[in-house]
Amino acid sequence: MLEFRTLGEITLRRSAEPPPASVSVQPKLVALLSYLLVAYPRGLHRRDTLLGLLWAEHDEQHARAALRQALHGLRRALGADVVITRGDADVAVDTERVWCDALAFEQALERRERRRAARLYCGPFLRGLHVPDAPDFDAWVESMRDRLGREYAAALEALAREAMEEGETLRAVEWWRQLWDVDPYSARVAMGLMEALEQAGERCAALRVAERHTELLERVFEADPDRGVQELAERIRHPSRGRDAER
Repeated sequence: MLEFRTLGEITLRRSAEPPPASVSVQPKLVALLSYLLVAYPRGLHRRDTLLGLLWAEHDEQHARAALRQALHGLRRALGADVVITRGDADVAVDTERVWCDALAFEQALERRERRRAARLYCGPFLRGLHVPDAPDFDAWVESMRDRLGREYAAALEALAREAMEEGETLRAVEWWRQLWDVDPYSARVAMGLMEALEQAGERCAALRVAERHTELLERVFEADPDRGVQELAERIRHPSRGRDAER
């Protein structure tokens, strides 16, 4: 079985060999392998689509020759049975032979295994991969990166709120902190972390989150402090006032 990690640091290795043996593959082959595994609809992909993604700068004859050479390169690097073809039109990768973290991440979310999904997500999709003269591939990577990032953030928030409901305050703080690392500009995330810290008895830490959020908004966006964050900070700073107001 090959392990192909696309979230965070890109690695391709044979998982059956201890220690895992790295497999050296050129950037364009990494791009081709990524698309064949992760792109929708899953399974077989049209060769014409692959030509437009990765060899748009070539005429059709040279583009098809480049694709054939790339598929040969994948077979040589990964094994003859990894790449599947159907006639001259369709290409796929055998997912029984290649494990991909992005696929495992989405499958975990489909099964509502959010903790496993959170462990699998180690950073943006295909971070650092550069494929020259392939603008459509770059656009696809950006869309996948955005979607997977949003799914990761949603999973973290669901885990944090679930932990709060179950009274696991410290665990909720951990999930909110992970989400804060991903999206420190969100007032909703800041307030979720502040509330969890307050319930954990960390009022000073909660107030530091409010201060940091305000600093970020001012420095990055030249925006005013978020009203909700400021009101929550004031309530945490002076809890007795909130109790008096409720009477």
